[in-house]
Amino acid sequence: MKRLANTGILLSSLFGYMEWGNNQHSFLFEIECDLLFGDKSLLQTITHPIVLASVSGQLLILYCAFKSNSSKKLNLLGLLLLGILMLLILLAGLLSANIKMIVSVLPFLVFGILLMAAIKKERRKTSL
Repeated sequence: MKRLANTGILLSSLFGYMEWGNNQHSFLFEIECDLLFGDKSLLQTITHPIVLASVSGQLLILYCAFKSNSSKKLNLLGLLLLGILMLLILLAGLLSANIKMIVSVLPFLVFGILLMAAIKKERRKTSL
């Protein structure tokens, strides 16, 4: 269950949708690809706190998805780091009443809840 939730979190985070300005919009995977492989200096773009947190969160979730007995703390840290960006997208969507932005975050929230439930269930099994 944890592996499925981690995979869902990783994939759904890539489809976070953002809109800004006049007719400017993008999915998170497009922005990450542009930041990592664009003409800009990688060191300047990757050291922005939001970019650094979300990429770190994705790497932690990816690690936890493939490791059979991953740490609960690493799972939750990855979810928290990635959740910061996704909740900012949700907040921006709510404040601007942008339904596309709001809906793009919902799968991430569902998989995040599933991950926390799986961790809680695993903790109950180990305490018995």
